Amino acid sequence: MRDKLNIDGVNVYYKGDISRGAVVFLHGGSLNGQVFREQFSQISLFPMVAIDLPGHGHSERAADPGAVYNIPAYARLVSGLVGKLGLEDIILAGHSLGANIATEAAATLPSLQGLFLFSMSPFCMPPRLDLMCVPNPFLGYLVGGRLRPAEALLLAGEMVENNGELSELLASWILETDMAARLSFAASLGLDHFADELCILAHFQKPLAVLWGKTDRFINPLYLQRLAPVSLWQNGIIELDAGHVPQLESPGQFNTVLEAFYKHVKRQVCSDSNVCNTGNCV
Repeated sequence: MRDKLNIDGVNVYYKGDISRGAVVFLHGGSLNGQVFREQFSQISLFPMVAIDLPGHGHSERAADPGAVYNIPAYARLVSGLVGKLGLEDIILAGHSLGANIATEAAATLPSLQGLFLFSMSPFCMPPRLDLMCVPNPFLGYLVGGRLRPAEALLLAGEMVENNGELSELLASWILETDMAARLSFAASLGLDHFADELCILAHFQKPLAVLWGKTDRFINPLYLQRLAPVSLWQNGIIELDAGHVPQLESPGQFNTVLEAFYKHVKRQVCSDSNVCNTGNCV
């Protein structure tokens, strides 16, 4: 299914199967739902839905960028879309910025059964971008305005490891994104316009998976160690043989981990309820 719904005055595009028990994918900044194309083509274990955030992909651009292009607004939008679609017993799978959004949306989704987060640095309060990210001269492009094609290609090349064709694809998505989405998100960082995500995850009571690509050129793995006290699935952060976009770079490995997490979540739900009546245990 492919369609658009109006959420908070913005027409938001989504695609996928809205059956009970879906994995709902949230993409990273300057990308779109197509970044999960390998999951849609290779996974049949569970239904999937991918959302294009406002200003990205096929979704409408915001008339008021400052009010829409920030993490709390994105989180409200995701919650509103899940509600309008009647999605139940879902797992949120967030990539990069999408993982921050998933973290902040979690508390507003009663039927959420788990979080699957990858290529992300959870915000602390006050924000410490210098700790969250490794030094990278191209990081500014993620929060810059209009990018020239060569600049978009340089940014894409930092996201993936030695893959010219994939870099070109990512660059095309970056260029299609509303530049106001990057500028307004950057402006929101100075307004404390988000929650303490480290605290949210530390108190998250449902299954939580956190993944990191070993060649990621943006995420600081030392910062991720702040999640060590959190009860993580597999007892720690899972390393993948990829960079910042593991779902496209190493789809086989990524999909295997996602399918295993899905099975774990559904088995735990059945175990916690004593009697399996969800209809989607695996």
